[in-house]
Amino acid sequence: MLQTANKNNNPSILLVSVDALKPEFVFEQERLGVNLPTITKYFVENGLTAPDGMKSVFPTFTYPCHQSMITGTNPATHKTYNNGIFDPTGEHLGAWHWFVSTEVKTLWEAAKENGYWSASVAFPTSVGANGDFIAPEFWWDGSSLDSRFIDAVAKPQGIILEMEKEIGQYAGGLDLTDAGDAQRGKAALWMLRNKIAPVISEKPFFMSAYFASFDESAHVNGVHSKEAAAALKTVVDQLLSDPQSGIMEVLTGEEAEKRGGFPEAAYVLVSEKGYELRDDVIGDYCRTTLTQKAQHGYNENFPEMRASFMLTGEGIRKGHIDDVRLIDVAPTLAGLMNFILPDAEGRNLLK
Repeated sequence: MLQTANKNNNPSILLVSVDALKPEFVFEQERLGVNLPTITKYFVENGLTAPDGMKSVFPTFTYPCHQSMITGTNPATHKTYNNGIFDPTGEHLGAWHWFVSTEVKTLWEAAKENGYWSASVAFPTSVGANGDFIAPEFWWDGSSLDSRFIDAVAKPQGIILEMEKEIGQYAGGLDLTDAGDAQRGKAALWMLRNKIAPVISEKPFFMSAYFASFDESAHVNGVHSKEAAAALKTVVDQLLSDPQSGIMEVLTGEEAEKRGGFPEAAYVLVSEKGYELRDDVIGDYCRTTLTQKAQHGYNENFPEMRASFMLTGEGIRKGHIDDVRLIDVAPTLAGLMNFILPDAEGRNLLK
């Protein structure tokens, strides 16, 4: 969180998401052989942190999580249940849930309505966000064509091409390398310098930013009839009883909804640790060939699925906080900006 001078003296807020930054990388740096001096100085030593991490939502995928982070609601409420759009016939050509939720109000929209400049750079689920300066995450083929598409849906239109004259190609979402994150960083700084700084004396800002390469590095290195439902149940019951199936839980749609996700599903399979559920439709059911060394989507109660939570800035008490959930981020930041996020299902951690 950053604070700058403005007419109403409300704090400016910067929300930064570093995908897959687990709490042990922050609080067990020596054991893991990492060194994060900036995070240590400004957050661990001088901010409010959650050493036990922040409980994720169900399911624990990037896009549902970021939609939850920016709305304070569970996937069953904001309706983003996965990264990719459910498309078994392939008619959507691999489209993802790039779009902002139309079910609930976001921090971007609420901040704008409550006297803030509202901005975002590369944040998942931000296409269509109601804000002042929105550079969304979207991709087509990774080429310069991406920039034209993103510029068409950015706010205001033209901001991406304006930005690229100075920083080079905007990292729309396919470039998950360190170089891609370097471009995201340049884009965020460009936004702060060229769009926020010239108007900051009028009112404070809320801005979100996202960085993906840590997550990608972890990956690499680390139907509706009753008859069909009955047939599926027989299959999944067999899987659940088989100790070699890799299935930990079989949830009904009602059970899944109670945990915050997939209310329209017939069944939801939750894998055991060490197994990964994929969307392949041909080949063996169970393979032992390693696809990726780390993955999302596991049981949200696994400690390995917890995210880091760190808050710092003027007026923020130093110390530790427990029982933090991903859906608490939005109502907490809304509270700092002196408004209430109407649809939030989480709590303001500072009250």
